[in-house]
Amino acid sequence: MVSGLKSEHVFKMAARVSSTSSEEMASSSEDSASEDPINIAKGRGADLKEAEKAEIARTRKVQRNQAGGKKTVRGQKDPKVSAYQRVRENRNEFLSVTSKNMLRCDACKETISKKKSTVRKHINSVKHNDAKRAIQNSKKRDQSLLTFLRRKDEEDNPKGETLPEDMRLFRFDLVEAFLSAGIPLSKIDHLRSFLEKYGHRLTAHGHLSQMIPSIIEKEKETLKTELSLVDGCSVIFDGTTRLGEALAIVVRFVDDEWNVQQRLIRLQVLAKSLKANELAQCLIQSLAVEYSIRPGVLLAAMKDGAAVNHAALEQVKFFFPQLLDITCFSHTIDNVGKHFEFRVLDRFSQLWVSMFSHSAAVRLAWKTRTGTAMKT
Repeated sequence: MVSGLKSEHVFKMAARVSSTSSEEMASSSEDSASEDPINIAKGRGADLKEAEKAEIARTRKVQRNQAGGKKTVRGQKDPKVSAYQRVRENRNEFLSVTSKNMLRCDACKETISKKKSTVRKHINSVKHNDAKRAIQNSKKRDQSLLTFLRRKDEEDNPKGETLPEDMRLFRFDLVEAFLSAGIPLSKIDHLRSFLEKYGHRLTAHGHLSQMIPSIIEKEKETLKTELSLVDGCSVIFDGTTRLGEALAIVVRFVDDEWNVQQRLIRLQVLAKSLKANELAQCLIQSLAVEYSIRPGVLLAAMKDGAAVNHAALEQVKFFFPQLLDITCFSHTIDNVGKHFEFRVLDRFSQLWVSMFSHSAAVRLAWKTRTGTAMKT
């Protein structure tokens, strides 16, 4: 009987202990959920340290409005006047009405208040007048581009010539913008749904790439017009065999505001290195034939010290007699430096690179300390 009472007492104590332990664990779990896991791990003895971030991984600063300030959406608190009335009152100011009867400036691409004083202030602003001039210039450019496309239609009969003119202009401008920014046209396929949402219907990048020859021809016409207004210019040319034989020709001049300008007029990939007579013909073909640069306008030519370049300019001078032959000083210094010999330093560098070139950590440490990547 006594033994049974003791057993019952033991079971009751174990139940109370189990209940207390469960409550403590639950409380500990709630505290863990609210506490930083890093601090919890450190409190339990973990050796943790935050990694040093690279400069490029810095937290981006975001401009914020003042906390607690008024946040009124533009155009929400407007007088009870029709937006159409403001459009009629200010004709030729590129104002329109949105689907929600709000007043929009198509020139500045923004919604404005319908208050008469606000509208008047907006249309007299410098920003609005600059936007109006930009639209007028854009219309002139579009008209010039349409004339160019109609001429190409008669010459080549390209696919898509029957599409609406505004769609053709949109596609032409899109491809030209991608080429100017150096973005592959294949990216258009990924952006197609977004671009069509706010523009015209597109086609696959393979079809759009057929517009590249026309864009290049239009760019050449623009360059030719620009160079026809120049009183004096120089030409810089050089070839490279690093990734293949290629010839680059650049024209440099000073504009009316005394700013130095330069334009790439030819980048030609070649089957082999050019001889002097071949190089001379390429220069005259680009400068005199394609861009109509007059003999008295081309004043100087800069190139490296290769004998073929000097021999080519001797032939070019038959058409450009005033041409001054200039050897690039940077190339000269570079070539002189190649003949310097530092045997001990060169040997040390070779051994150093061979020893550490396969370690990513060492390459990163080297770049962090010196600012340049380790040569491999």
